[in-house]
Amino acid sequence: MPPPGAPKFTIGGTVTGLAGSGLVLQNNAGDDLAVGADGSFSFATSLDDGADYGVTVKTQPTALQVCVAKRASGRWRGRR
Repeated sequence: MPPPGAPKFTIGGTVTGLAGSGLVLQNNAGDDLAVGADGSFSFATSLDDGADYGVTVKTQPTALQVCVAKRASGRWRGRR
């Protein structure tokens, strides 16, 4: 557990090529995030330095397309 007042960080990225609606992303099997258009996104829940993250597609959009998350997992290391 980090010391009190240790920095926290948010996980985010960029959606490109989204044609439909209804896309829902998750981080670490929770923290659902509905995405309605191309552009930047950021999950609401902050993570501690050194915490693991794993972004997945919970719900595919309504258009005839399949979304995938690239470079979607790892361990967050803040700037030192």
